[in-house]
Amino acid sequence: MNKKSMYMVFILVFSLIFNFGCQKTSETTEESSGAAPKSLVELMDEYHRVLRPLMHQALPDEDVATLKENASALLKGAEKIAAVEIPSKFEAKKDELSNIINGLLSKTKAFYETCQTGSDEEIMDTFRSAHDDYEALADIVYKL
Repeated sequence: MNKKSMYMVFILVFSLIFNFGCQKTSETTEESSGAAPKSLVELMDEYHRVLRPLMHQALPDEDVATLKENASALLKGAEKIAAVEIPSKFEAKKDELSNIINGLLSKTKAFYETCQTGSDEEIMDTFRSAHDDYEALADIVYKL
C-alpha cells in the first residue's frame, strides 16, 4: 500500500472513531438537549402511536401477547400525559380534561396490571376501557 492509501485509511479510521465517541444516545440527547418539554398534543400523539395498532390489529385478532408486550409503553405514555401541564387554551375545560387524564392514567395502569395476571378477556376489557378514555380526551383536545 502506498503512502497516500495509508493516509486515507488513517483519516477514515480516525473519523469513525471520533464520530462514534461524539455521538449521544437518543435517551441522553432527550434528557440533556435542553429542548422544550413536550406539549399535551405531542404526548397524546406518542400514546396514540402505541394505542392505534393495538386497537385496530391486536384487539380484533385477539392477539393478547401483543397487548401484553405494549402495556408498559402505553403506561409510560399515560404517565407522561398525566404529568404535563394543561395548556391555558383549554382553561374552560381544564377540570374535565384533568378528570379524563386521571381516568386515562388509572385505566392504563389497570390494563398494565391486568396484563401481569389477568385472563385474556380481562386484558382486552381493560385495554378497551383505557382506549375509551383516550378517545374522550382526543375528542376535546383535537377539536379546540
